[in-house]
Amino acid sequence: MFDPHTAQERPLPERKRRIACPFFALVALSACGASTTTVVAPSDVSGPTVSLSLEHDQQGQDSNGKLTLSSKTGKLNLVASATDNESGIQSLMIFADKAVTHCQGETCSGGSHPLLTNPTFQSTSPKKNPGEPMSPQSIMLQWIQLDTEIPQALPAAGSTRHIEWEISARAVNNYGMIANTPLFYASWSE
Repeated sequence: MFDPHTAQERPLPERKRRIACPFFALVALSACGASTTTVVAPSDVSGPTVSLSLEHDQQGQDSNGKLTLSSKTGKLNLVASATDNESGIQSLMIFADKAVTHCQGETCSGGSHPLLTNPTFQSTSPKKNPGEPMSPQSIMLQWIQLDTEIPQALPAAGSTRHIEWEISARAVNNYGMIANTPLFYASWSE
């Protein structure tokens, strides 16, 4: 798998669990559409489509858009993909928020997700007008480094900690039409 932060290939772990569409399908989609020249249509009534995939370097368990991390190290990989064959993708964004809940016995604090207005990761192209060449697809690969986002020390005796990321993706086409994924969750408890 290509690592965009180091610009080098990195080996894939032997076993991964995934939510939504697999990474290799996204790469294949990108390769198929790369050789064609497409222009922005005079109008667009369908809007973009967007998908999101979460995967953890270690073995994770997923169910209904939720990924339970099996360790607090490694990377939480985020793969967003957007397509609009009529007007192209101008912007692809990933929103990721972390909420931490600390409990001491029955008393808990924290744990709420604010409304995110700014994306955590974003890939934007200049706006294209009707008749101009455009890219009908956009793919973004990013990650959250768990070693730095999750405290590595255990909670104090008698305490628990629950960390949950709320993650979504948004695509905007060249006509300003927006598509959002449902919310995805990745969590760690100790």
